[in-house]
Amino acid sequence: MMRINLTINFTDDAYAVRVLESVSPDNVPLPPGLEIEMTRSGGTLSCVIKSTRGLDSLRATLEDLTSAIDLTLRTHEAID
Repeated sequence: MMRINLTINFTDDAYAVRVLESVSPDNVPLPPGLEIEMTRSGGTLSCVIKSTRGLDSLRATLEDLTSAIDLTLRTHEAID
C-alpha cells in the first residue's frame, strides 16, 4: 500500500474549517483500494491518502484533492 501525508498550516483556523467542510463530501464514496482521511486541529489540516491502485491513481487523487483545496481557498478569498 502506498501512502501520502499532506499537512497544511493555515494562519486562520477558519480557513482550515472551510477547506475541511468543502472538500470532505468529495471523499465519499471512494473506489475500492483508495482511502482518504482528513482531520483538523486548530489551523492545521492533515490529509492521509492510501492506495493499492498504483502510483498513477495515487498521484491523480492528490492532484484532485489539492485542486479542490485551491478552489476552496480562492472562493473564500473572493467572498471575504
